[in-house]
Amino acid sequence: MKKISFYRNVLSTIFLLSLLTSVTKAEKFTLQSGFTMGLEVGNIMHKGNLTTPDGIQTIKIKGSSPYLGGVVGYNHVLNDTYFMGLEMFGKHHKSLHSRSYTTNGCLIKEAFTMEHSYGSNIVLGVHNINKSFYVKIGVTQTNCRLKMDSSRHASLQESKKKKGLLLGVGGDYFLTKNWSVGIVYDHILYKNIKLNDKFKATYKPDVHAMSVKIKYNF
Repeated sequence: MKKISFYRNVLSTIFLLSLLTSVTKAEKFTLQSGFTMGLEVGNIMHKGNLTTPDGIQTIKIKGSSPYLGGVVGYNHVLNDTYFMGLEMFGKHHKSLHSRSYTTNGCLIKEAFTMEHSYGSNIVLGVHNINKSFYVKIGVTQTNCRLKMDSSRHASLQESKKKKGLLLGVGGDYFLTKNWSVGIVYDHILYKNIKLNDKFKATYKPDVHAMSVKIKYNF
């Protein structure tokens, strides 16, 4: 199911980019080598299996949130068809999952949050008149926090920063020589996130992000 969801999101991104380029008419501009800077607005979602603090139960959880991000980078045009680049990015978000349950007469509230990602990636793509399409691969780091409140005991909270592998696809459409708009889809892969200092808990998230962006090309 994860592969189906990944391919569906990639195909959706390609379709939206094709639709954008087919309905927009502008003067002819081409990608040039140089620095770039842009803003992204989108939605990020995580889901997976969380092993509960007692270490014996596994539950499915998910969380999502809108995000605002910034990206700076450099593109190098290799020839009339291909280009490559490097990007550094940051995303402000707070994807929360929470639940409440009662055990042995004690009310317990759990909350798992993934928030504030940043990282870098390389870009490999093709470009033509007014548009470019690319794939990207990189590393992202996210703050993961698990909190548990109990009606009988003091609250427990643990946070860890975890790195993940970023795979993405996207494209840009040039409105002017310097300004472009685009659509991006990212899939982020993490190993098991272990929160074992205070909790006997692990989480293996499957993370997806879709965004639109506006970028200035120097």
